[in-house]
Amino acid sequence: MTTTRRRLRSCPRCGWTVGSDRAAASQPVSVLGLGVRIMNVLYMADAWNGDERERVEIRTVGDLVRFGERELLSQRNFGETSLLQVKQALKGLGLELNP
Repeated sequence: MTTTRRRLRSCPRCGWTVGSDRAAASQPVSVLGLGVRIMNVLYMADAWNGDERERVEIRTVGDLVRFGERELLSQRNFGETSLLQVKQALKGLGLELNP
Protein backbone atom coordinates (compact mmCIF):
# COMPACT_ATOMS: atom_id res chain seq x y z
CA MET A 1 0.00 0.00 0.00
CA THR A 2 1.36 3.38 -0.97
CA THR A 3 0.65 6.53 0.96
CA THR A 4 0.69 9.89 -0.71
CA ARG A 5 1.75 13.08 0.95
CA ARG A 6 -0.32 16.16 0.44
CA ARG A 7 1.08 19.62 0.33
CA LEU A 8 -1.10 22.44 1.47
CA ARG A 9 -1.40 24.97 -1.29
CA SER A 10 -2.60 28.53 -0.99
CA CYS A 11 -5.60 29.59 -2.99
CA PRO A 12 -4.66 32.74 -4.95
CA ARG A 13 -8.17 34.14 -4.58
CA CYS A 14 -8.78 33.65 -0.88
CA GLY A 15 -5.24 33.16 0.50
CA TRP A 16 -6.25 29.91 2.23
CA THR A 17 -5.66 26.29 1.41
CA VAL A 18 -7.59 24.45 -1.25
CA GLY A 19 -9.05 20.97 -1.50
CA SER A 20 -9.41 18.38 1.23
CA ASP A 21 -6.39 19.82 3.04
CA ARG A 22 -8.56 22.61 4.43
CA ALA A 23 -9.76 20.38 7.29
CA ALA A 24 -6.19 19.39 8.21
CA ALA A 25 -5.04 22.99 7.97
CA SER A 26 -7.58 24.23 10.47
CA GLN A 27 -6.54 21.78 13.20
CA PRO A 28 -4.54 23.26 16.08
CA VAL A 29 -0.85 22.31 16.19
CA SER A 30 -1.52 20.64 19.53
CA VAL A 31 -2.96 17.64 17.62
CA LEU A 32 0.60 16.89 16.46
CA GLY A 33 1.66 15.91 19.99
CA LEU A 34 4.85 17.99 19.92
CA GLY A 35 6.89 18.76 23.02
CA VAL A 36 6.54 21.86 25.16
CA ARG A 37 9.72 23.50 23.85
CA ILE A 38 8.65 23.12 20.22
CA MET A 39 5.16 24.41 20.97
CA ASN A 40 6.62 27.47 22.72
CA VAL A 41 8.83 28.20 19.72
CA LEU A 42 5.86 27.89 17.36
CA TYR A 43 3.71 30.22 19.45
CA MET A 44 6.48 32.85 19.45
CA ALA A 45 7.87 32.42 15.92
CA ASP A 46 9.35 35.26 13.87
CA ALA A 47 8.99 35.77 10.14
CA TRP A 48 10.44 38.26 7.68
CA ASN A 49 8.02 40.89 6.47
CA GLY A 50 9.93 42.91 3.93
CA ASP A 51 13.09 44.10 5.69
CA GLU A 52 11.85 43.51 9.24
CA ARG A 53 11.12 40.48 11.37
CA GLU A 54 7.73 40.34 13.00
CA ARG A 55 6.14 37.91 15.44
CA VAL A 56 3.92 35.28 13.86
CA GLU A 57 1.94 32.89 16.01
CA ILE A 58 1.80 29.41 14.52
CA ARG A 59 -1.47 28.12 15.97
CA THR A 60 -2.79 25.77 13.27
CA VAL A 61 -1.31 23.01 11.14
CA GLY A 62 -1.91 25.25 8.13
CA ASP A 63 0.22 27.99 9.70
CA LEU A 64 2.97 25.46 10.33
CA VAL A 65 3.18 23.96 6.85
CA ARG A 66 3.42 27.42 5.29
CA PHE A 67 6.79 27.80 7.04
CA GLY A 68 9.77 26.25 5.30
CA GLU A 69 12.50 24.23 6.94
CA ARG A 70 14.94 27.12 6.77
CA GLU A 71 12.44 29.48 8.41
CA LEU A 72 11.80 27.04 11.23
CA LEU A 73 15.51 26.41 11.78
CA SER A 74 16.08 30.17 12.06
CA GLN A 75 13.89 30.25 15.18
CA ARG A 76 15.63 30.42 18.54
CA ASN A 77 15.68 27.05 20.38
CA PHE A 78 14.55 25.18 17.25
CA GLY A 79 17.16 22.81 15.83
CA GLU A 80 17.50 19.72 13.68
CA THR A 81 15.93 17.45 16.31
CA SER A 82 12.90 19.72 16.60
CA LEU A 83 12.60 19.84 12.82
CA LEU A 84 12.71 16.05 12.63
CA GLN A 85 9.95 15.75 15.24
CA VAL A 86 7.76 18.26 13.36
CA LYS A 87 8.30 16.44 10.06
CA GLN A 88 7.42 13.08 11.63
CA ALA A 89 4.27 14.51 13.20
CA LEU A 90 3.18 16.05 9.89
CA LYS A 91 3.93 12.80 8.09
CA GLY A 92 1.43 11.15 10.42
CA LEU A 93 -1.23 13.46 8.97
CA GLY A 94 0.04 12.88 5.43
CA LEU A 95 1.44 16.42 5.19
CA GLU A 96 4.85 17.98 4.77
CA LEU A 97 6.47 21.39 5.17
CA ASN A 98 6.73 23.76 2.25
CA PRO A 99 10.21 23.70 0.72
